[in-house]
Amino acid sequence: CLQRGVDSPLARTVAMAVAAVLMKNVVLVRPHLATLLFLPCTLVLLNSHRKTVSIIPLVPLPAIFVIWANCHGGFILGAIPFMVVGLDTVTEAWSGAPGSSRRLVQVIVVALLGLVATLLNPHGVDLLAFPFRFDPRAGFLTLVDEWAPPDFKRFPAPEAALLLVVLAPLVWPVRPSPGVLTGLLIALHLGLQAVRNLFLIGQFGAPTLADALWRGEGEEGLLRRLAGRVRLVDQGKGLLLPVALTALLAVPWVGSREFVDGRRFPVAAADWIASSGVSGPLLNEYDQGGYLIWKLGRRHPVFIDGRIEIYSKHGLLADYLELIDAKPGWVQVLDRYAVNLALLRDGSPLAVSIERLPNWRRLFTADGHVVLGRTAPASGGRPVNPMKMNRPEGPSDLRGS
Repeated sequence: CLQRGVDSPLARTVAMAVAAVLMKNVVLVRPHLATLLFLPCTLVLLNSHRKTVSIIPLVPLPAIFVIWANCHGGFILGAIPFMVVGLDTVTEAWSGAPGSSRRLVQVIVVALLGLVATLLNPHGVDLLAFPFRFDPRAGFLTLVDEWAPPDFKRFPAPEAALLLVVLAPLVWPVRPSPGVLTGLLIALHLGLQAVRNLFLIGQFGAPTLADALWRGEGEEGLLRRLAGRVRLVDQGKGLLLPVALTALLAVPWVGSREFVDGRRFPVAAADWIASSGVSGPLLNEYDQGGYLIWKLGRRHPVFIDGRIEIYSKHGLLADYLELIDAKPGWVQVLDRYAVNLALLRDGSPLAVSIERLPNWRRLFTADGHVVLGRTAPASGGRPVNPMKMNRPEGPSDLRGS
């Protein structure tokens, strides 16, 4: 907002609060934080370059992309700021704006250098295709909250923020540049497909929202009076007020001590397994693997978790899909992996099918989940997952005997 010259504490505060609300669901201790950091950094550096003919603001970008590509697959989103700024620079060059042609060449050169920089990773060129390899898991991605489309019945605050981003420019009309409009459209497309992408709407929509509110302050009405009072409170403090108010929004979340949704994860069932004394590999559902690793540790190696590329590479994903839908031959798969314990959603096709087997029985039921166990443990076969499956580096010996 400051880069675009929005001289309004109210507009900056509202825009920052909206961005924070849309980002709330993805602020977790995980590699995704690299994208939350490097995406706005890339956009800020590119916008800074538009104000000068010097290439200096662009110099850090190749180094950023080296780090980004080695931290998180979201590095592919780094193309969006280049599209936004590049399209606007092309428009300026077309209209004959002084220095725009030189800036365009510099942006193109740095974009190519950034592309080359992403290749400095252990996987080389293959990493560029990694973010697009979602076909093998498309059938059950909707089981994972972050990959499901936003459910505004569960998340009313993001819905309000999204409506504000869309409606404010209609009430107080602004004319976003072609690049800004393109970035917002891409953000809306990706954000409405998956909860994990909602932050993009805040990233690319908040500046336009601030522009609209700033324009609205120029008209007589409630917004102008409110802006006047906020300006008195701000008193030239710059970003202090918006940062302080945004921090206040985080207080309820920071004060929380229960971060696991018992309606989504098998909390009671996992507690029972942990205290029951049983041990051994555990057959589980895809979206609950990470929670069960955290809850049960190495005593119960899970069958599968969210590191889907690893499981697909080693052949476990195909077996999981055969099992979870109880397809013909699923019993042989169950025996081959020597599965003696299962934690599944009660009433799911696999849970119903397993319970019908003569050598399985129900051990525990709670909150829509069921724990099933063999009465005669399977012998031989291939273990569900070696203990290395519960380590961050992932499996290295899944080929079995």
